[in-house]
Amino acid sequence: AMSGITNTVTKEGGQSYKGFMQIYSGGHLSNFTEVFPHINHFDPVQNYNFEANVGGPIPFTNKKATFLMDGRQEYRDGWLLGFNKYTTTGKKADGKAVGMNWSRTWIGQLNLSYWASKYFKFNLEGLFSKRNYQDYNHFFAWEPYGRPYKFSTSYNTTFTITNTFSSSAFFTLRASWFKHKYQSYLYKNP
Repeated sequence: AMSGITNTVTKEGGQSYKGFMQIYSGGHLSNFTEVFPHINHFDPVQNYNFEANVGGPIPFTNKKATFLMDGRQEYRDGWLLGFNKYTTTGKKADGKAVGMNWSRTWIGQLNLSYWASKYFKFNLEGLFSKRNYQDYNHFFAWEPYGRPYKFSTSYNTTFTITNTFSSSAFFTLRASWFKHKYQSYLYKNP
């Protein structure tokens, strides 16, 4: 931990097929409208989360190879609202309430493991995350679509070789590739 090296250990597929799925949603509700305008209007799907995974042995490998796929999508409309009173060109707009700290996130993982022998294991893992969002800015409370949109995308691939000599001795060799892209703009084409 003091050297600054991060060792991430993630779940792997097992020897039997298993899966999981979860969905939930909700909203914000309060009578404190002096600070949070329009928060007294409840929307049960204002925020939602969907996640699922499946894993197990890869067919035709005699259970030497396993996989685990995991994915999640989350949307948050935000609790800080503005009102669409004006367009970015200064014209009158519809006046509807607009979430000003919204966020949409996608996360995915694929983990492949292969036991070449009881001493050698190979592992390939891919991680993906993407987030589109806007931050709250009080100066745009009457022109919420005038704030810049933000886009963040990350990819990470790791290949690992583990050789186990005994219950107390092993070595791990790991190679990893990481890419992160961030953009912020109001209009993609100025």
